[in-house]
Amino acid sequence: MKTSKFFGFWGLNFLATVVVDFLWHQLIFGTTYGAAAAGSAARMSGGKVMPVLWSIWLAELLITFSASYFLQKSTSPLKDGVIFVGLLMAFFGLLNNGIFTGWSSTIIILDILFGVVLGLVIGFITKWMVKSN
Repeated sequence: MKTSKFFGFWGLNFLATVVVDFLWHQLIFGTTYGAAAAGSAARMSGGKVMPVLWSIWLAELLITFSASYFLQKSTSPLKDGVIFVGLLMAFFGLLNNGIFTGWSSTIIILDILFGVVLGLVIGFITKWMVKSN
């Protein structure tokens, strides 16, 4: 894939990630994530947890770049997307569990499932983009 097409492909994957992230973390499981974050914040400092959006977007840019780069050459992008992005999200969930006091195991499971769903979406986009080239 040419460099210019790759950046368009990466941008499409990033936009899809932002949409899936919003739907998953705000609309579908927003109260679950909010309660877990509030409980963890109360145990740590008593303050309210406010997400740092630039950090979240930067993480999503890095995830979608690495997934786009590796999946463009995959012969099975749907399966590989689920494995690759699922493992990345499992890493983040387990890292949060190790860093934050009382991090919920429910959130770890939801983050891994989020990675699976996101991996399917990125894998589908990859399959479509590679097929159309």
